[in-house]
Amino acid sequence: MMKPAACIALFLPVLFSVDALAQPPDLADLKQGLEVNEYPRQPTQTSLDKVFVEAEKFDESIGKAYLIESLGGWKYTTERNASACGFLHIREDGDYQFVTDSFYDRNLLKVNSNTVCEFADGDSRITTIALKQGLVPIESFGYVDGRGGTQGVRVQWKPPGQRELSDIPSRLLLHRPRKELAMRDQPAPPKPTKKASPDLRARWLTVVAKDFVIEVYKNGRRIPDTDRKLLLDRFGASAERISVDVKTGDWLVFHVAHNRLRHRGSKYFAVAGSLDEEHFGFVSRPDSEAWSVCDDAGRSPNFIRHRDVGTEARAMPITHPWEEGRKFMRKYTGRDFSGQAVWGAAPSTWIKFIVPEHSK
Repeated sequence: MMKPAACIALFLPVLFSVDALAQPPDLADLKQGLEVNEYPRQPTQTSLDKVFVEAEKFDESIGKAYLIESLGGWKYTTERNASACGFLHIREDGDYQFVTDSFYDRNLLKVNSNTVCEFADGDSRITTIALKQGLVPIESFGYVDGRGGTQGVRVQWKPPGQRELSDIPSRLLLHRPRKELAMRDQPAPPKPTKKASPDLRARWLTVVAKDFVIEVYKNGRRIPDTDRKLLLDRFGASAERISVDVKTGDWLVFHVAHNRLRHRGSKYFAVAGSLDEEHFGFVSRPDSEAWSVCDDAGRSPNFIRHRDVGTEARAMPITHPWEEGRKFMRKYTGRDFSGQAVWGAAPSTWIKFIVPEHSK
């Protein structure tokens, strides 16, 4: 088992000594692929805003190390931290651009011992670094709750003379071979977890709104601010994650509002209820009878407090939705999000969802 003192130190016990960092091995001694090691969740990784851990604080690796051919969406066990490390073969001197992407952008990239893509620095932030011809260390890190087993981490680059970003060619990613390592496309399946109650439909909600959500209610009671975490504040639009267990028969009410004078009157509201990082319990859909609206402030208290009041007024699709709404829903829930935006007939409206026996 290996325990890193720093990103590149993951290889020090096996590949080379500290002094050898300045003298990479000969190209002839290397084989295609990068070595992946996985590490357990750390005690400090208790919530979405406490996922980042310095590599030297990882415990010893668990399971067997394995090889991957590409950084174009490399995968690891979802409930673990992981590192993919080795060498990048630079063919010519020049400025190289890098960008990384993963679920919630929970990843970090080092090239030639320099951090070029910080943890959660944005999935479109491009960093430029000058590199010289030869072999340079490369280390890509993924973190717990980052959908490592499905979405993984994607690293792209733009070398000198190339117009667009692309995946790094596999032939340029190298490692010093060990007999016990084998190429693996998918990580080992995680250990079985305790089966959730069949009535449980969500452990948290992800909401994207333009302009914003004023209040959220469950079964007639306001959800406290301490259970709501802001994920995005983009020119007045917002995304948030709400920690709440939602079961069959529960009802949720969202009070949302937008300024019809801003951005040509565009608006957006969508929600996903998640059981875990890979499974939705429900998503917003205007074609579902489970979604209704109230546009009258005077009637809203009863609409909130009573499960079946006002459900005859069905939620409606948005004719002029905010063009970035779906992008951010997929950013914060995953590319499998298939829900749609819903609204009422007024700029300020209350949107109700009654959880049916089999939610979709």
